[in-house]
Parts: sequence; structure tokens; C-alpha cells
Amino acid sequence: MPVTPEDLDQFAGQKVVVTYQPKGKTENVEVEGLAEAANAMGIVLKPKGRQNNELIEIDQIDEVVFAPEKLKELKQQDLTPLKYGAARKHLLDRHAGKLNKVNSLSEEDALKAHADTDHSNLGHQHVEKKAETPAEENAPEPAAV
Repeated sequence: MPVTPEDLDQFAGQKVVVTYQPKGKTENVEVEGLAEAANAMGIVLKPKGRQNNELIEIDQIDEVVFAPEKLKELKQQDLTPLKYGAARKHLLDRHAGKLNKVNSLSEEDALKAHADTDHSNLGHQHVEKKAETPAEENAPEPAAV
């Protein structure tokens, strides 16, 4: 199923997989790369692992799809410990608390509910930031040997 000129605009600047029939060949080729430009005439593709761009004309293209991307591993964020007055908002924003339930909590109850929450598998944890002592900040660096 050939692509239409309107289909190609969305792929400009994106990583794509293009299935096309090179001129003079009878079988389709599948190439992954960066679509440097895409318009009604075709795609200028920088194939993965190669330096030179390829111009693939629209009448050669059978299919264009976004290339699958590797998912990055997410890490737990370090947040400062909660202070009085911030617990209710924190429960709502960071712990997906229900609005009506959070509104019914006092600040003390919110702090207690938060303290009872296991943060080991959440997107954040609360840790004290290590502050450098003034003596460490102004200490001269050791001389190189």
C-alpha cells in the first residue's frame, strides 16, 4: 500500500523504518534511519550506521513507520523530607491521592499517612541532602605528588 504525500510530513526529523522498492529491483528493502526531510516528493533518509543520505521517492515507498525506541530505565528521584504544611499537596500530587480523601485529612493525618507509606518501589524517596561543612568548602586542595 503506497503512502500518500500527506502521510510523509509527520516523519520529518524522526527515526523511521522505511519499506521501499529500490529502482531497478523487484524486491522491497527495509531500512531504519533518521528522516532528515520528508515531504510530498519523498524522504531524505540517513540510514542507521551510514554517513550518506538516501533520497527515496514517494512512488518507491511502500510503508513508513516510526522506529521502535528502547525504553530507558526510570530511576527513583530523591526529594527532601516533607515539612509541615506540604503533606496534603504531596499526597495529592505524588501519591495519586483522591481529592476528596486528601481534602478530608488534617495536615497531621496527612503526615502520618505519608510516613506509613512504603517508598521502596515508588518514583521518589525522601532523603536529607548532605550539606558540606564550611571547613570542607574552604579547605585547600591537596598538592599533587
